[in-house]
Amino acid sequence: MPKLFPVVIRLIAPLLLFVALASTASAQLDVSLNPLGMVFGRPSLAAEFALTDEIGIEPTLNPVFSRLRLGGVKFKGTGVGVGVNGKYYFDPEDAIDGFYGLGYGRGTVVKRKIDDVEPGDDITVSEFTRTKVSVGVGAGYKLVGDNRFVFDVALGLGYDVINRYAY
Repeated sequence: MPKLFPVVIRLIAPLLLFVALASTASAQLDVSLNPLGMVFGRPSLAAEFALTDEIGIEPTLNPVFSRLRLGGVKFKGTGVGVGVNGKYYFDPEDAIDGFYGLGYGRGTVVKRKIDDVEPGDDITVSEFTRTKVSVGVGAGYKLVGDNRFVFDVALGLGYDVINRYAY
């Protein structure tokens, strides 16, 4: 865990800066939880702040609880991801809703340990850590109901700027 601490701090510091700047800019705040992510062991919590009616900043926190199979070896993984989405809304009815384009940056650190091994498998690695930083662009649509229920769907393309494994 001590080796992960500096990396996690470097990922969280920019996120906290964005939260501090965005929270002073506007009173509108849309908080969301990704239920589909929970099914796959990657829940996502996000809070979007309105900088203007057309611009939103959305910091995200993504705990990771997942399993991975490599050959006959099963690995159990835990970690954390943080990110920030910058959204531009093209023609909002109210502040920060409707169609938008986005740019994003994300960082994730996941530590994996052997969970189960099939008999006869050669084990050379019992644990490893993956550090990933990615950037990308996308588009989406956000609908905010009268009761403040938020439905948001987006698609994007990204690139891993850093993708390191430590064994």
